[in-house]
Amino acid sequence: MPPFRPSLPLLLTTFTIVVPTTSILLATYLYTRPLPLPKQRMISINDGLSHSFATSPHDHSLKIVNPKSHTARTDSRSITLLRSSISKSKSGSEEEVGDEEILARYLRGYFGGWSFAPERILLSGFSMIGRKLIPVGFSEMPATGPEVQKLEGISKVNLPAKGSLLFGGNFIVLDIHLASSGSESWEKVPEKDSSEISYVDVGFGDDRKKFAGMHRFEIQHHFAKEEKDEKEEKGEEEVRIWYSSLSCNPSIDRPLFWDWAFALHRRV
Repeated sequence: MPPFRPSLPLLLTTFTIVVPTTSILLATYLYTRPLPLPKQRMISINDGLSHSFATSPHDHSLKIVNPKSHTARTDSRSITLLRSSISKSKSGSEEEVGDEEILARYLRGYFGGWSFAPERILLSGFSMIGRKLIPVGFSEMPATGPEVQKLEGISKVNLPAKGSLLFGGNFIVLDIHLASSGSESWEKVPEKDSSEISYVDVGFGDDRKKFAGMHRFEIQHHFAKEEKDEKEEKGEEEVRIWYSSLSCNPSIDRPLFWDWAFALHRRV
């Protein structure tokens, strides 16, 4: 039987419908109760990638997905939350939730949310007939971790291991970086090397074909500044949560043929 090749209409439909509406997902999956967001907690939307990409131009995941630095479509969304607003750890302890658990909730929330539902249904359908929608594969990233077939296999506390295949081999965990964490699953980055940024990268597509890309789920730590007696003082800790996406044609240096879909998704 010849390998299945998704048709152009199917791909266009999939990538037009499946867009990262992360604002709703954050409110739903990071909190144990609905949280009204004041104006200063609104979602920021940007055509570029997050700060971590700008500070690491030779980023490991970028080199895997887009090794020739071809033209890419990028966008990102971010929201800043008070650390105290994020619910306690779901591991059963009363400790403050660590970076790994925040990212694990975010990852599960993204793939389990309604915005990803159309693609999740497609992936499930192809899996039932023993096929993949767009098989993931990168020449510089072996699939060394376990396979996660269903959403239930993604923990709410711990991230899947680097090299893990997700949803029947349609996604792969490219990289994990934890600047600070309450979990012992990953080695903490030394303070001298830490920029207080933690992230998990998930890749899709194939760098040897005409479509590849990645999602980065990321958190940054900083302290709010408060003015007291005409002096600035360090206030409560804040967590900035980012979603960044990149898609490219790694084989030929030209824009992707569904450019119009990205213009549409920025309006959703």
